[in-house]
Amino acid sequence: MKSEKKPDMQTEYDEAQVLYETGEYQKALEKFNRIAPDWPDLSVLNYIGCCYIGTQDYEKAEEIFRSLIETSPDWERPYFNLARVLLEAGKEEEAYAYLQKAVEINPSNADSYFYLGVYYRKKRQWDRALDCFLKSEKLDDRDAEVHINLSACYAETGELEESLSEAQKALAQRPSDPDALFNVSRVLIWLKEYGKAFRVLHDQRESVQDDLGLLKNLFVSALRLGKYDVCTETAKRILAIDENDTASKDFLTDIQYRTERMS
Repeated sequence: MKSEKKPDMQTEYDEAQVLYETGEYQKALEKFNRIAPDWPDLSVLNYIGCCYIGTQDYEKAEEIFRSLIETSPDWERPYFNLARVLLEAGKEEEAYAYLQKAVEINPSNADSYFYLGVYYRKKRQWDRALDCFLKSEKLDDRDAEVHINLSACYAETGELEESLSEAQKALAQRPSDPDALFNVSRVLIWLKEYGKAFRVLHDQRESVQDDLGLLKNLFVSALRLGKYDVCTETAKRILAIDENDTASKDFLTDIQYRTERMS
């Protein structure tokens, strides 16, 4: 039987959690590995598997989660985490079986419904995806990823006000999140709220400057508002990422033609 947690081990565990939550997966992995031999429960091994997902070492992640399922078959976490790995590998039907098992084991776990929603979203079964994400949101409405996925699903079903509301919830929790910014600005453009879309993106310029989807939304909103200087700068940024973008090429060609005509 393993010994109880020592205070310094708890500190390292807490630090590793913070690193994991902020996307520092390799650093988190190193800390979790250091304390794993003496940690009194399986949570560290589960985190190690999740770190391997973060570093895209899916083979090691799969090995850990399958081992955890054998060791602790009544714990839902390794089931839905293994499903995450299988979804990445394109093994969707196998992933679905593990997600169903996770929900069966613990129908009160928000993550189980979330990843089941991800499965249905990949299958483009929007109503089922919405149902899962709504169940996940009901269990934990603090998860920005749930709101981002709800927003995307509502957009697909044409429920634009609902899509905007969920995207704004995500943006309130993560003001610089590219997916939240994309969903908010996209729906505002669809609703012809070009000024609002432009302001949202302009306020988060640092997040926008290297993201192709956000740059395209900024380009469209600026164009609709007649902000041609912003359009010119944005079109150049878009072409630096995607040299074949037709809209940006046509705009810059037109601007050059007008400039030459006026000179």
